[in-house]
Amino acid sequence: MLTRRSFARLVLPAILCAPTLSTSAHPVFDSGRIIQYQRQECLGAAGHQCGTVHSRFTRVGAGEVREVTLTCPSVYPHAVGWDAKRHEHLELTVAPQPAAAVPSASGELRSLTVLVRNHGNMAGSFRLYVGCSTRPFAGTGGFMSQAHASPSRLIQEIRR
Repeated sequence: MLTRRSFARLVLPAILCAPTLSTSAHPVFDSGRIIQYQRQECLGAAGHQCGTVHSRFTRVGAGEVREVTLTCPSVYPHAVGWDAKRHEHLELTVAPQPAAAVPSASGELRSLTVLVRNHGNMAGSFRLYVGCSTRPFAGTGGFMSQAHASPSRLIQEIRR
């Protein structure tokens, strides 16, 4: 017969060790940390009218890559920048645009495709925001091409 004490000896170690077995910590990424949306997508509008289109929250499994494309509406037809809310272990990179998306004469960009790569060992999620303006990109410093994964655990270790 199983007594309370023998039951505890069998079950308690499994309960205490379960989280460490299934969700081991990544050495450089804090997979629970969210990099907040900063409302930077309209900086390239340089004072012209700008609206924002956004994706739905999208999950990216460990080691996976997702692609998301957002198209500006006809009222604000020019993509002028982007921003995102994301887990720190996700890296976002603007994909090369097909020739049809970027007319060579004016350099106008009507839609934006971003590749999202998960560098962590756990799933992460993101929401992409694209700034759409009445005029083509007019910002300074160039159009942002990448938001790197941000290893906060590594930075915390360096500070110690």
